[in-house]
Amino acid sequence: ESATTSLHHPKLEMIEHERDLRTLPKAELHLHLEGAMRRATLVELCHKHKVQVPADTAHQRFEDFSAFVDVYTAACEVLREKSDVRRLVMEVAEDARDSGEPYFNDSFL
Repeated sequence: ESATTSLHHPKLEMIEHERDLRTLPKAELHLHLEGAMRRATLVELCHKHKVQVPADTAHQRFEDFSAFVDVYTAACEVLREKSDVRRLVMEVAEDARDSGEPYFNDSFL
């Protein structure tokens, strides 16, 4: 085995040929629509329906379960009109499409 062949390792090949994750096919297997609501949509709908805007937790870990529940509850409370639900469904579908998820299995309270 030559020196060139011995350097040819599958993991090194993978690094050389890394692909952008957005280009890989994905499927969302369990998605709660309320939990996938965009922050801007949540804030806008909170103002519209006079619901207290929860803390911005984007890109952060929840300190405890109650912090998660506050955000999730607010997202559920602002879905009062058909137009609110329609907007949410359309935005979640757009976000899935934009991240390369042609399929998702949603769940709605």
